[in-house]
Amino acid sequence: MGIAALLAVTVAGVVAGAINTIIGSGSLVTYPVMVLLGVPPISANVANTVGLAPGAVAGAYSYRTFMHEGDSAAAVSAPSAFTLSRGRIGGLSLCAAGGALIGAGLLLRVSASTFTLIVPFLIALATVLVACQPRLARMVSAHDDGSGALPVSSARLGVLALLVVCGAVYGGFFSAAQGIIFLAILGVFLPGSIHTHNALKNLLQAIVNVVAALFFIVVAIAVAAGAQDPTLSVTSPLSGTLDTRTWIAAACVAVGSLIGSPLGAWIGVRIPARVLRISVVIFGACMAVLMAVRACTIP
Repeated sequence: MGIAALLAVTVAGVVAGAINTIIGSGSLVTYPVMVLLGVPPISANVANTVGLAPGAVAGAYSYRTFMHEGDSAAAVSAPSAFTLSRGRIGGLSLCAAGGALIGAGLLLRVSASTFTLIVPFLIALATVLVACQPRLARMVSAHDDGSGALPVSSARLGVLALLVVCGAVYGGFFSAAQGIIFLAILGVFLPGSIHTHNALKNLLQAIVNVVAALFFIVVAIAVAAGAQDPTLSVTSPLSGTLDTRTWIAAACVAVGSLIGSPLGAWIGVRIPARVLRISVVIFGACMAVLMAVRACTIP
């Protein structure tokens, strides 16, 4: 990658970091830009996951104070009520980590041609989720009783855990819009305020990104050391995918996103989220069409 391409990826990272801070789904910017600059699709996806991991951790940390919002009051007013205890948070975190490993593993076992065909549909799905985000947010608010106290059955918690695993599998495979997916799931199945849901969403999203990123790094080290898994076929995308170009692109995205995250906080209070959301939806729709055309025309 030349200097101009590296600069373009870094700028895309800045934009993605800002978008993630305001509405999420910054991957709709970074992934297509890297692919259009010549980075192989799976390499671009890996670079995107690794590069956005630091920003995800920072976002989770900044929302940590909302994680146990209302727990004490709920425990006093309704001893049988559901609260976000450390045990329950830990359980959902383990579900997210397990799902991320499955998704990341699936990514490295599909062929490059198959992934190229799947991506347009994933981008289209992410774009639809961004467009529907206000409706999802209203749905989340509708389940908020203001007290954070609501009896939750074991069956409901089991379904929640299963859906978190599914969302994490998606996030480990292709990270765009995973935050919106998590927020919708948590809003439907858990009581509490939107701030509590958003805090837990940020935590789960950070876990998915970090676990998937670590998985990709470990695999890259193993491949570089000549310890490639013999069960993988010779046509596995591992061959030539996790190369130096991937990590350079990831570094550019990381630097850009760390710059863009605080910039997004500044922009967010000056530009209506609706305007930015419409812009992202239009861009995402164009990228879905462009990736589809590319998948059909490039062997």
